[in-house]
Amino acid sequence: MRPLFSQKVPGSMVSGDTDLQDLGNTEGSSSRGGKKNVKKGKKVSASVLGRKKVKKMQMMQNKMQKVQWSNLPEDLLIRIADGLGLIDFLCFRGVCKDWHNASSKAKHKCSGADPWFLLYDDGEGSQCSLLSNQDKIYTINIPELDGATCLASNEGWLLVFRHGSMFFFCPFSRAKIELPSCPFTELSDHIAAFSSVPTSQDCTLVVISRSNDYELELYLLCRGNSIWAKHNFSCNGFSLHTITFAAFGQGKFHFFDRFDGLVTFDANTQVWRTRAIVQCWYKFTVGELRYEMQRNMLKYMDVKSKLGLEANVSISTCGTLMTGSSGEYGFAIQGENIHGYTKYFLLGSRGAITFVNTKTEIRHVKGVWIQPSYLNIPPDQSW
Repeated sequence: MRPLFSQKVPGSMVSGDTDLQDLGNTEGSSSRGGKKNVKKGKKVSASVLGRKKVKKMQMMQNKMQKVQWSNLPEDLLIRIADGLGLIDFLCFRGVCKDWHNASSKAKHKCSGADPWFLLYDDGEGSQCSLLSNQDKIYTINIPELDGATCLASNEGWLLVFRHGSMFFFCPFSRAKIELPSCPFTELSDHIAAFSSVPTSQDCTLVVISRSNDYELELYLLCRGNSIWAKHNFSCNGFSLHTITFAAFGQGKFHFFDRFDGLVTFDANTQVWRTRAIVQCWYKFTVGELRYEMQRNMLKYMDVKSKLGLEANVSISTCGTLMTGSSGEYGFAIQGENIHGYTKYFLLGSRGAITFVNTKTEIRHVKGVWIQPSYLNIPPDQSW
């Protein structure tokens, strides 16, 4: 691994412009015919004095070479940690105890960075694959995602459903915030969104799904509450397909289907609205989304090929909302369901055609788009 710091070793210069070869010549000594004349009263030879200076210089050099990088000031370590990318930051934490403690006080956040893709629950237990925005693949062990499903992703936080319970989770710091009793025990087409980071006092969380073909069922939980509020909405007269993404913006929760259908919910007034997404030049518009929708990102980014996934692998993904540099306009990546398939080959032999069944089992994996951030929470943090 490339060292995080390069250690600069002093050269042969020690004091002022004194060079090693000059240490043998001192005041009151001269060279004539190979003999040395020393002034009266000087009992120390020049060669002995030179050796002492060389020895002193060597001791200083050895001392500088043994600098304890772990003893750097904590405020300097925190500033260094704040400026590192995610992978370098994780390596930084593993150097020593002092660096680990300093990094815990850093406010590490890759704001404005492109999202990374985390592949999990692929039959390998807690072993996950992380694809960076530079197409580098890392293997990371995350036991909390074994048998889990991500329902939402925002600002580095995941909302995770696992074994009948829900919690907020940062996979890189293992920060975890448990939520009150989950109002459902199994998942169908559930999608979620939260208004702000879960450590914020005004965080509101919603989870939505279909109760039947014509009705939406929404559960809402505000920070500090322990009871989920339930709301229903009838879709009669409005063509709404499977919801693939949810986000919070402009004071409302937005629920998108896989085409151009949109349903909004105002948690303050409890008012529902149905909308259709159109081009910005369309004449009859009632508002403007402050983010751009990105569909088919798995195909566009060629994720399956980069991760080395075969054709028989199906992927279900959770999208994310990425805010722009101004904190307002950004882009949203919708969730997807990419189905795997099997191949059949035909073999011909002297006019005869033989069907060869090379069918393999479809393998299901899950993935989530996430902002690469290391998020800390206080030890006593709770919902």
